Amino acid sequence: MKSKNEWRTDKEYVSIVADLLAQPAVQKLANYTQHHHSTRLQHSIAVSYDSYKIAKKMHILLKEKLNIDGMSIIQNNGDVQEVKHYHMHLKPYYKENNGISVEEVYKKLIG
Repeated sequence: MKSKNEWRTDKEYVSIVADLLAQPAVQKLANYTQHHHSTRLQHSIAVSYDSYKIAKKMHILLKEKLNIDGMSIIQNNGDVQEVKHYHMHLKPYYKENNGISVEEVYKKLIG
């Protein structure tokens, strides 16, 4: 994120997270320091916004390279993981099953 408040001017992002940010439990994150230089709320928003921007760029790339009709974003963390870390899955969607294999996807993306 370029600045701490960059996300505030992104109307699409704000529309996605506004209901969550309005929750008192989420707002309480502002009371805790994170990484010595921000609050837990600021950090959470920064990670969320950066992830949002990456997913948007990946959607454009997948649409261009794989001609997808849509994309699902799946984010896993916590008890569903053996090794705890943040990651997201970008699952391409096609109106009709095109039968494309993982190998074909790799060739189209990496060449």
